Formats: sequence, C-alpha cells, structure tokens
Amino acid sequence: MKKVFVALFALILSMPAFNAMALGGDGRLNRGFRGFVNVTTNFGIGSHTRDNYQLQSGFTGGYQINQHLFVGGGLDPTLNLNAYHNDDVDAKFVLPLFSAIRFDVLDKQFTPFVEGRLGYYVDTDDSDRSDLYFYAGTGMRLSRVSLSLGYTYYGQGGNYYRAHSGKWEAGSYIGLKFAFEF
Repeated sequence: MKKVFVALFALILSMPAFNAMALGGDGRLNRGFRGFVNVTTNFGIGSHTRDNYQLQSGFTGGYQINQHLFVGGGLDPTLNLNAYHNDDVDAKFVLPLFSAIRFDVLDKQFTPFVEGRLGYYVDTDDSDRSDLYFYAGTGMRLSRVSLSLGYTYYGQGGNYYRAHSGKWEAGSYIGLKFAFEF
C-alpha cells in the first residue's frame, strides 16, 4: 500500500511537466491531458445516517477530448469515520479505483458540469468486502477550481459497519467535493 501512495505522489508532482495540458492560461479547455486533485466530505444517507461520515482525497487523470468531454480514471482513498464510534472496529480505509467521465456545459472559465464514476473499491482490511463503486455529481468550475455536490454508492460488500447486527452493509452518501484542476 505504501508503494501505491509513493507512486501516486510522484505522479501528482510530475503533472505540471506535461506540455499538452487541457486547461489553457485563460481557463478554457483545450484537447490534451487534464487532471484533478480533490478533497471530499461525505455524509451517510438512508438508514446509515447516524455517525456515518467519510473523508476522501484523490486524483483523477485523463484526456480532454473536446471543449466539453473528459474521460479518464483515478483513485480516491477514503477514510470512513463511522468506525470510530464502534468499540470493536478501527477506522475503515477503502480505496476506490474508477473510470470517470465529465461533461463541461460551456466553453468558458465559469461553467456548470456533470460527472460520473464507475469502478471497484478495495477494502484494505478485508478483500472479501471489496465491491462496486459509483459516483454521480454536478457542480461549477471557475478556471482551475471546482465545487460539486454528489451521490456515492458502495456495493453490498459493505463499507458501513452496523454494530447491532455485526455486519458490514452497503453505503450511500451525499458529499461536497472541492477540486483543483491542472
């Protein structure tokens, strides 16, 4: 796991060296490499709302096909904070790996967008609990900074520990994401 984080950190540091950047100096989108570094706070919804929070920090990289469409992939290391409230469970760490698509509505510095992610999350404690990862969101971009609201779902392998039943269950979250684009 340590090697994955070292490789990710090295990749993020090398991003400015790419000469085919998708974001031009005026904040408009061009064809070429495009990357996002994000921080997200997720809050549990449905039957999982009590003391169910997540902190996410991740990277998405890919190709800007035209002024509107981006495709790529990435990872979002996630810490589930609900586990701190259960005596028999430590904090839970999962690693979603996903493909991503994003559509910027306008070809301007300030534009609304919609995005989606689909992939698989890896439970770092128990690979038997790894399962489907899905995210859909919408937000606004101002030059190189964006803010979005989204829905995240983790499959039946479970990422939420239900203390009274002693089982891991699927989780649904609403989250607020802040991202820096390069």
